[in-house]
Amino acid sequence: MHTVNKIMKEYSADRFLHYKYAERIVLEATKVFKKDKSINVIKMVNKGKVTIVGDLLGQFHDLKKILRLREPSLTDTLIFNGNMVNRGNQGVQVLLTIYALKIAFPNNVFVHRGSHEQLVMNKCYGFLQQVVSIYDMNFFQLVQKSFDWLSHGSVINKKALVVPSGIPRITDVTINDLTSLNLRGKPLVYPTVTRHEIIASDLLWSEFGDSKLISYGSKRTPLPSAAPKSPLNVPKSMATALANSTKLEQRNTTTTSATLKFRFDMEDAAQFMKTNDLKVLVISHSVNDHGFRKLSEERSPYVYSVFSASCLLDTIWNKGAVITFEQNESGAVEWGSPKVRTWPDNINKSQYLTKCQTATISLVKEVLYKHRAKFYTELERKYRYSSIIRSDLIKLLYHVIQNQQINWNNIIDHLNIDTDNKGNYKFREYLDRFQIGSKKQCMKQWEAEVISHICQQVNSQHKTLEQSFASLDINGDGKVDLDEFVTAMKAQNMGLTKQQYYDLFSSLDVHNNGSIEIKDFKARFGSAYACAVKDQGWIRQTMLELSREMITQFGTLKKAFLVFDSQDESHLITYRKWSHTLKKYFNGEVRWSPSQRREMFLFIDVDNNGNISYVEFKRALGVFAGTPTLQWEHIMIQRICDAIRSSRDYLGYLFITLDNDSSGTIEPDEFRVGLESLSELLGKPLTEDQVQSLCNFVDKDKDGKIAFKEFLDAFELTQN
Repeated sequence: MHTVNKIMKEYSADRFLHYKYAERIVLEATKVFKKDKSINVIKMVNKGKVTIVGDLLGQFHDLKKILRLREPSLTDTLIFNGNMVNRGNQGVQVLLTIYALKIAFPNNVFVHRGSHEQLVMNKCYGFLQQVVSIYDMNFFQLVQKSFDWLSHGSVINKKALVVPSGIPRITDVTINDLTSLNLRGKPLVYPTVTRHEIIASDLLWSEFGDSKLISYGSKRTPLPSAAPKSPLNVPKSMATALANSTKLEQRNTTTTSATLKFRFDMEDAAQFMKTNDLKVLVISHSVNDHGFRKLSEERSPYVYSVFSASCLLDTIWNKGAVITFEQNESGAVEWGSPKVRTWPDNINKSQYLTKCQTATISLVKEVLYKHRAKFYTELERKYRYSSIIRSDLIKLLYHVIQNQQINWNNIIDHLNIDTDNKGNYKFREYLDRFQIGSKKQCMKQWEAEVISHICQQVNSQHKTLEQSFASLDINGDGKVDLDEFVTAMKAQNMGLTKQQYYDLFSSLDVHNNGSIEIKDFKARFGSAYACAVKDQGWIRQTMLELSREMITQFGTLKKAFLVFDSQDESHLITYRKWSHTLKKYFNGEVRWSPSQRREMFLFIDVDNNGNISYVEFKRALGVFAGTPTLQWEHIMIQRICDAIRSSRDYLGYLFITLDNDSSGTIEPDEFRVGLESLSELLGKPLTEDQVQSLCNFVDKDKDGKIAFKEFLDAFELTQN
């Protein structure tokens, strides 16, 4: 224990082990794990003890507490019943301390593989990010290999079975079957097919409850399950990352009985224990208010649940617990009354109430946002989008979410849903307020750039908006239907995806009659100006013409501004620069008198400081959406942001794989290919131009490096 205590002392001082020592611990522990069985057989000695530790979930302070209560020795055994890592932010410290214990006491410390000792869970719940932030991707892969050698459970004195989650669904399974599982050293893949795979999966995922089967499978595997269909110019490192991230999901996507999670009740447990002559079943995996819970009645057989992560993530006021079985001098064990140690002694519930409520409501909003399409369908079908009474809203929530454990009657009051004058809930309006917002200013600039580019493309194709509309009106009937619109827009290379064309058409079709009229088209793409002036005569018309000419000649207003500013690159346009450039590129000496050129300059120079900044330049000459009620731009940006946010785990894993030096940054080309591969997988919500534009904005300092974690964290769920 001396070495283990030194390691814990370092961790308590917020210091980490050097890479070579951490690597050695994992390698040595893996060698020891290989000598264990799928189900360990533990025989207690006289006056010996076996202590069972439940989920720790990356909470190092709970592990320290446990080792102060129960240290392993030649007579006292510790069983870590899975789920050591994820969720909490000290999974690395927990893992290496337990591995060091295993090395020091190979016959008195046993470590089980829980559901959180799997690759797909480590990608989703934080352990991957923790490891690479301290060490690197190679170290993470080393840890994953060690997980493949962890035991599935232990049997104590042939009478007590300890497994992470529960019993298998297959009724004729014996302890000998569990001991002979031939999956050691292999990752468990889903959907499970063979008998051994189904048994092993149930040991990780089954739950004590009433209903027998509940769906999981793909819901616990949020990563895309197939490689891009069309070839991409993918670097070798990215290709490897794509292959690794999808390997576990390649078997098939068909739902079978083995892709469902098994819930067992006391009757199932009693039958299993009778078959195997067991008196006790100990499981973990579920949070208990008191850390320990007796699931069975007073008489044998006994089913216990133990959970060791106290006050989980500071949002739940649960206690942590361990249970200990002790053998007396005569060799008897009191299986019906294990010693239970819990902590902390007193929990101030009010301390966690606010945090818990905030975290819960945030999670509920995520769930509502995820299912919003189903809500819209049900609202239209049953309620015609009208406000609904409280009881109907509760029924709707249960119907769509299908989770009976959520108490919607209590949660509704914390969601701040508006009501009408009759007290009915405006749930449709509530859902409409959800959006994916970016916390980063550069992202907002990128969004504006995407919209501006589309508007500029429309305005630059023809000299007048009437001509632009005529180019869309293929049959010349004065109206543009969907087929005409999409065909013409594609032909003009507008740089939109198929879905974006449909969204744009839908927003222009203000009468919902399947066609667009010229007035609707003008309202959307006519130039508008942020600077409101009383005199909107010749200057307004001149600016409209000038902005169109600038876009036609230079492509964007930004490039046009740089042409005006090319003489000294001061990022300001003086009157001398303004007049000179108008003469050179726009025949300004003939078209406008000196006084008119001066008046145009003063119109743009809003702050009257004698210089035109880019902000002033763009305000006066930029192309803006004309009608605020039409929100096709917002819909389009939301689709893009939603695609990125919903696949953060997938992108994060790819980017981390490419981050060879664990610096948290990658090359712009790798970043671009990652986004392109994601777009391909999700049906192309982004065009190549939009991906490239995003890459340019993210790498604002032009140092050739992109901080990918900061980028992924920028997308958050908000409500207007």
